Amino acid sequence: MAHQRKLALIILARMATRFQLCRKPTAQQLSGGVCPTSPLFPFDTIDSTMRAAIPVLLMLSSASANATRFLGSHPMPGPSEGGYCYIEVAHIHRDRQTPEFLYQEVDRQYVFTGDPSPFSYDGRRYVFYGHHPIATSDGTAIVYCFLDGPHYHSFAAPSDPDFVVKEEVAFYVGLFSPYFFQLKARLGRAINAFYEPYARLRPVIDVSPPPEWHGDQRLPPVTRGLTRSSEQHQRLVRFRRDTTH
Repeated sequence: MAHQRKLALIILARMATRFQLCRKPTAQQLSGGVCPTSPLFPFDTIDSTMRAAIPVLLMLSSASANATRFLGSHPMPGPSEGGYCYIEVAHIHRDRQTPEFLYQEVDRQYVFTGDPSPFSYDGRRYVFYGHHPIATSDGTAIVYCFLDGPHYHSFAAPSDPDFVVKEEVAFYVGLFSPYFFQLKARLGRAINAFYEPYARLRPVIDVSPPPEWHGDQRLPPVTRGLTRSSEQHQRLVRFRRDTTH
């Protein structure tokens, strides 16, 4: 595939050159056939190398259209469903994400929100307790984890006052937007049912939640007297980059 992409780029460069030359075609250029910028540009005017590249270009276009875009690390998709992809930036795979309820979509990219332990994950693990927001690996959006109780993630809790880390267990003590509760109603039960057979892979903790933790706290409506610069307002909007949904 890499060789085919390189060939396609070379051909595209040649085609771009021919288009550039024919913006103001000379008599000699026109004598060899119709200029490529003409509406009558025929297949016969393409040389053999360019003609051979057309199927490659069409195949690459089709592959790109059918590929699934991922953002951050995730279980390997596809028929094998084995192993783990550790790429942290945006990338693509040929196969779709499975199971779909373990992913949330951000700008047509899929973000894995579950515990990586059942998927042959071989990296460092960090312990979280209960539901919490997750900042995407590029920091542009917020998704949510709906796992009940203690579980692992491949990333540490952010240095933020809405997360309290107690004896190496992260608790989210902040507020949740209305969109969180909509997603929770749609995905929460399926996600926790999926992880039930993997209970032995969950972390065993011996720590009680901090006093600030009260489970899923709903975001209250913003009052008229609340200014944008106030500390309370900043806390309300810290994890609200999901408001586009």
